Amino acid sequence: MSSAYSDSLDWTTLVGSALGFAFGALVTGFATLTAWSTAYMNANPAVGAVSGGSSLAVAGMFVAGTVLMFLSAATGLDRILREAD
Repeated sequence: MSSAYSDSLDWTTLVGSALGFAFGALVTGFATLTAWSTAYMNANPAVGAVSGGSSLAVAGMFVAGTVLMFLSAATGLDRILREAD
């Protein structure tokens, strides 16, 4: 009995997109937690010393991670939709 469904989209074609999305999520999460902890320590100096670091670098990491997540998701969806045609 043959199936009409063809498994032409192999899971390995989506690994790059998934890894890119995961790495982007890690970078975005790290930047978010860094910004929150820095803001909290600046508001409450009794908690502890504020570690160095540029807020511009943290904002750049957040933007880069978000863009990487978006592009990875869009690439993965594009691959899926092209195979569906």
